[in-house]
Amino acid sequence: MSWLSLSCSPALNALSFDEVGLLSFEVHGPDDGTPVVFLHAVGIDSWMWGKVLEHLDGVQAILIDLPGHGHSGAYGWKSLEHSAAAVSDVVKERCPQGSHLAALSLGSYVGLCAMAQNPTLFSSAVLSGIHAGKMPRRWLMYVMSAILAPFATRPFMARKTASMFGVEPTETEGFVKSATRTRASAFRRATNDVVAFEMPASAEQIRTPVLFAAGGNEHSLILESLDRLERFLPLGSSVTVPDGGHGWPAKKPETFASLLRDNIAATAKAK
Repeated sequence: MSWLSLSCSPALNALSFDEVGLLSFEVHGPDDGTPVVFLHAVGIDSWMWGKVLEHLDGVQAILIDLPGHGHSGAYGWKSLEHSAAAVSDVVKERCPQGSHLAALSLGSYVGLCAMAQNPTLFSSAVLSGIHAGKMPRRWLMYVMSAILAPFATRPFMARKTASMFGVEPTETEGFVKSATRTRASAFRRATNDVVAFEMPASAEQIRTPVLFAAGGNEHSLILESLDRLERFLPLGSSVTVPDGGHGWPAKKPETFASLLRDNIAATAKAK
């Protein structure tokens, strides 16, 4: 896989987006390819999309590292909304004519917030592993987040996470390297924001066709959210991927790529 790097990697730790410019991102694919922005899960970076891209000929992939992750490690995580605005800045700069969106877990929350802030930012979206709000026992999740954050991106824990996500053994060390670039503070704050997440009221204004996806073996909160998410958005739809866990795109990259291609095609046909 050949990559055109357009990333910036500031070395300081306490800078705002305004001070350092755009989040770090990389571009892969033909200049005339269909532009798709990819947003990753918490505790890893855009490396996670490599296998999916192998099944997406004709796509120009814009892989963004979220604040506190990967080569955006110098950007402190502030909130889902702040990160969404930073992603929007990259999209407007890189894809002024528009793009599609693909995201998993944390990236899905950021992507949804970005669309709520700017309903015309993306032409279509596939968002996997997202709940619709009202997470039970939030206090317990906050405690777990505080306990896990210092260790979550250490190599031994990253290997366990890779196994849970279904990452192939030959890809495990790549996953570990990606995970260890995450700042512990970003892991904790981003996780807490996901725990506290509620659907933005302005999400009802989103006119983008959004496909909400979930692995069939995901937490019940995410599976039960699919219907609510689908009904909340005017052009929402949903799909469950059999035998898939939260990180199912790592185990079934061709399935994720197929869903993305079909969603883009359906959007183009509807215009």
